[in-house]
Amino acid sequence: MFRIDDPSAVAALPVPEAVGNPGYFTEGSPGTLAATLVRASFLNMVQEELISILMAAGIVPSKATYNQVLTAIKTLVKSSGFHYSGAGTIAASRALAATDIGSLLINSGNFIFTIGTPTSLGALPGDGFTMMNFGANTCGLAFAGCTYVYGSAGLSASLNVLAGESITFVAESGTSWRVATSTAGMGNLGSFTSSLGTQGWKRYPDANSPIGYTVEQWGMVSGANLTVDTTVPYPISFPNSIMQLYVTGDYTPGSGAQAYYNAATNGKSNFIVRASANISGRFLAKGY
Repeated sequence: MFRIDDPSAVAALPVPEAVGNPGYFTEGSPGTLAATLVRASFLNMVQEELISILMAAGIVPSKATYNQVLTAIKTLVKSSGFHYSGAGTIAASRALAATDIGSLLINSGNFIFTIGTPTSLGALPGDGFTMMNFGANTCGLAFAGCTYVYGSAGLSASLNVLAGESITFVAESGTSWRVATSTAGMGNLGSFTSSLGTQGWKRYPDANSPIGYTVEQWGMVSGANLTVDTTVPYPISFPNSIMQLYVTGDYTPGSGAQAYYNAATNGKSNFIVRASANISGRFLAKGY
C-alpha cells in the first residue's frame, strides 16, 4: 500500500468539492445518461482511509508490499483482545505455536507443552490462549526463555495442569505471560481435588505457589517400635517442598499412657519420627 507518487501528484491534500447527494457509480447510457466521473477527491478519500489503517497498526507503507492492509487489520484485531483462532488438541509433547494464540487447547495425554516468549510467537499484549485438561492425564508446562506472573512476577518454574484443570495465559510483555483468572475466579478448578480418609490429602489453589496450589496431608503414625527412628510415608509425594510437619501422639482417656514425638522431614515422600514411648500418633504436613 502506498500513496500515489506520480510526478503529477501534489504534495498537500486538496480541499474536496462541496458535499453533493450521495449516490452510486454508473457506466451511463449514450445520449441519455452521462457516466459517473471519478474525481480526485474520491480517490484521495479511499487512499487516505486505507493509509489510516496502516498508521493505526504502526505499519510503514511500502510500494512493493501488497498485503499491508490485511496485515494491519489482523494486527488491530489481535491488539483489541478479541483474537480467537479456534480450538485444538494437544496430542503429543510440543511447543506452543503462533497459530495457537487465541485458541482453546485441549490436552489429551501425559505430555509436555513448552511455552516460548510472546514476541517469538507474534503475540501482542492482551493476546492469550487457554488450556483445558480432561481425562486422567497430566500436562506439564515448561517455559522457554520467558517468565510468567501468577501471584508473583518473574516465575519460570514448570507447572502441571492436572485432570479437570484449566489455565489461561495472556501476553503481558514481549517476554512475560500472566496467568489470568479462570473458572469463576477460583484458579485451577482441579486443584480442589482430594483423597479424604484416615490417610489423606487435599490440594488448595494458591496464586503465590509456583505450581498454583498447596497440599495438605494427614495420617497415622505407627510401627513395631516407635522409640527408634521410624520412616513414615506421606499418602502422596509433595511436588516441590514441605513447609511444615506436625506430629502428636494418640491418647486413650484414663490410661495415663503418653509420649512426646520428634520428627524430621526426609525428602518429598516421607518423614522420620521417634517417640518417647511406643504409642501410635498422627501427623499433619503442609507443602507445595
